[in-house]
Amino acid sequence: MSNQLLDYSEYFNSQRALWHVHTDYTDGSCSIEEVFDLAAARGIEFICFIEHIRRCPTYPPEAFRNRITKCSAECGVEAIVGFEAKLLHDGAVNIPEQDLNAFIFLAEHGHISSSKEEYLSILFKGLSDPVITGWVHPGLFAMRMRWTFSNHELDRIVSVMRQNELVYEMNKRYGLPVPPLSDALRQANIPFFTGVDFHREEDLEEAACTGQTP
Repeated sequence: MSNQLLDYSEYFNSQRALWHVHTDYTDGSCSIEEVFDLAAARGIEFICFIEHIRRCPTYPPEAFRNRITKCSAECGVEAIVGFEAKLLHDGAVNIPEQDLNAFIFLAEHGHISSSKEEYLSILFKGLSDPVITGWVHPGLFAMRMRWTFSNHELDRIVSVMRQNELVYEMNKRYGLPVPPLSDALRQANIPFFTGVDFHREEDLEEAACTGQTP
C-alpha cells in the first residue's frame, strides 16, 4: 500500500498551500469559487479541500469534486479533494458506499466512548480502514475527555499510523495534536501537514498572523 497523499508532501507545510478547507457545501461560509479567489489573491498555489461527508451525504460528492476541478483549471491553482469522515461507535467510518475518488480523512466528532481503552480500540479500527488516508485534528475526543496517553498507548498509535502509512494533521484551529501525542508522532517521523481548518475568510487572516499562509 502506498499513500498517494505523499505525492503532495512538498506542500505539507508550505506557506504556498492551504490545507483543510470547508465550504458552503457544509458548515463553511465561502463558496468553492470564493475560496479559489481568496487563495489566488494571496499567492497560494495549492488547496486541499477536506469537506464533511456522511453515509447519506447532504450534497452530491461528485458535483463537489467536479466543481473544484473546474475552478482549479480556471484559476491556475492546484487543488485536491478530500472528505472528513466521522469515526462511529463501532469503529466504522461514516462514508457512502460509493467510491468517492478522493482522499478520506478520519475525524473524531461527537461522543465515541466513556472508556479510554474502548476509545483506542475504536480509533485503531477506524485508522486501519483501507479507505483512510490521514487523521485530522488528531486526539480531539481524547482532549475533550481530558485523557492522557501512556507510553504504551502512544506506541500503539504510532504503530497503527506506520502500518497503514497514514498522514496526520497539525490542526491550527484546535491546536492539535497536543503532547505527549504530538511528541510521539513527531519523534516517529510520521508525515504531517499543517491544516488551517478553514471555514471563513477570517481564518486566513488568523493563519497569516501565525505564519501559516502568505
